[in-house]
Amino acid sequence: MGACYTVSITPRFKDKQAFCDIIREKTADWKLSGTRFPKRSLYADPEHGKPAAELFDLNDPLECFKLLTAEDVYQQDDSWSADFDASYGWETVLMDVFEKAVTALEEGSEIYVEPDDYWYRIFVRDGKVEIEQSPDDEGDCDDQE
Repeated sequence: MGACYTVSITPRFKDKQAFCDIIREKTADWKLSGTRFPKRSLYADPEHGKPAAELFDLNDPLECFKLLTAEDVYQQDDSWSADFDASYGWETVLMDVFEKAVTALEEGSEIYVEPDDYWYRIFVRDGKVEIEQSPDDEGDCDDQE
């Protein structure tokens, strides 16, 4: 069992190749099970599977997004989104990659990561990378005696 994810990106590329290069560097040692529909898991066996670069064209930003998310990507206007299942904690992988990759994006770009019942937004505003996280809702319940 794992978590259900929704991930979307509205990329405005400063440098498409730099975006791809960052993702390629971050995923260079990944080996994925499956042929074209890999299992996205923190617990993949590095002795088995194929290198990510054999399964995806890591010179294409959309293919890089598919590597991190899912094969079935919805494209609307200038954004891409995917819904998929992956291991718990996959958001740490996504956040690590996207926090670096967003530096190749221009003002107005946004990446949204939602694992199960909380979310993160990574975006470029005023030339800086900013991250927002959903508010912690643990204190929202009234204490009942």
